[in-house]
Amino acid sequence: LFAVNNGDAMVFELTLAGTLLASWRLAVNDPEAITWLGGRKFGISDENPSSVFEFELPVGGSPKALAPKPVAMGFVQPPAGENKGVEGLAWVPGAAPSGGRFYAAQEQDPAQIWGLAGNGSDACLEFD
Repeated sequence: LFAVNNGDAMVFELTLAGTLLASWRLAVNDPEAITWLGGRKFGISDENPSSVFEFELPVGGSPKALAPKPVAMGFVQPPAGENKGVEGLAWVPGAAPSGGRFYAAQEQDPAQIWGLAGNGSDACLEFD
């Protein structure tokens, strides 16, 4: 089980009973959601500006901040206001020619679902 904490910009690996197994610092501003991409790779959204990053989380955690691999940046248009950006993220493998598709949920004003190719080559409004 993996979770993000936006206040500290961290990822936590937990047992189902809630015991902390490992943690990682992230070099992003406001991580809001995490989705598993396979192996030790994860997609993590940053709320504002709306962004999706890929991280590879080494086994056992890391005390130093992990640098992100940008997938898509600033895709919510018009840009979301303060604390109204991307709050949820899901990955659907095999859903696009690029190998998969991200679905990012914008919280409010307006609430929207954005679809993103796994390689960040396109972004489109899927539901509003």
